[in-house]
Amino acid sequence: MKSLFFMHSTKLIRYLIAWRVNTSMVRLPLDFSALLSKTLSKAIADRLSTKDARVWRKCLDTERQQMFNASATGGTNIKDNYPETPWPIHAIILPHTSKRNYGHNETILWELKLIGDNADHGFFLEAILPAMEQLSFEPKGRLNVWGHFDIQHIWVANGNAWDPLIVDGQLNLRYHPKPLQWSSHFSERTYTREMTHQKNLVFLTPFEFAPQHVGQMKDQFLPDMTILLESLIRRWSFFTSSKIQKEIWDLLPASILSEVKKAWETASTMKIQSYNISPALKDAPGLWKGELQYREIPFFLLPYLDMAAILHVGHKTHYGCGTFVMC
Repeated sequence: MKSLFFMHSTKLIRYLIAWRVNTSMVRLPLDFSALLSKTLSKAIADRLSTKDARVWRKCLDTERQQMFNASATGGTNIKDNYPETPWPIHAIILPHTSKRNYGHNETILWELKLIGDNADHGFFLEAILPAMEQLSFEPKGRLNVWGHFDIQHIWVANGNAWDPLIVDGQLNLRYHPKPLQWSSHFSERTYTREMTHQKNLVFLTPFEFAPQHVGQMKDQFLPDMTILLESLIRRWSFFTSSKIQKEIWDLLPASILSEVKKAWETASTMKIQSYNISPALKDAPGLWKGELQYREIPFFLLPYLDMAAILHVGHKTHYGCGTFVMC
């Protein structure tokens, strides 16, 4: 099954992070992932050399963001509070939060994914973790999470398990995760024809593809199977080789080109049977939320979809947008 090539060639370190609230209550904003991205980025920059910090602060520059947005929208001046590249490294912030108010000793859970050449555990230990610790003891408001949490646990993905890196605040410096260990459990035996009972794609976070006005989702804008595959191919290529080509077939190695084209041909014939899509929250990244239903999903497409869910698809992926589950 050559589709496993995407998994076994992508460098990725996944950190699952548990913060324990140490005050009476904190309240998370609707756009928690964006606030976390901006605040943590500033703290990281403060810990870097002048040269490296300049790169991080450039990404935080508001005027530069607006110029980037105008360029991406053909020169139109559209205000965008959530730029595509707020960090100078490939990273995804994925909150696993189910509510906004957290009381004393409750856990705020979120995931950080470092991708491609930026899947660097050394940088995590030297810059990201100390920046997190700095934010844990610098209060910035009574109900604000900053200064009101302890880093309780951090785990690192290893196949379908999570290895402990920090347990009850104690860091294991002898643990050195590898950038490919996250995919060690994926093999041909992972996928069987019996898995075709999975027909629904349920988005766990909001998603956004082509620029659209929020209102009612129109059929022609639905993210069908070919859109998901194209987003996966482009993101995988960018993370592994930094290639950006107009034609997606130019992004793939010859060894898997034939199989991916066959998968594409199958995907192009698949029709969305029904969907339940509605506008996402206004004050957070992503435009839409909901689910898609197919008559069936061929089992040989499942590795592509698993990889798409892990790398996220569409726009605003840095903030956790564009991931889903199949059921």
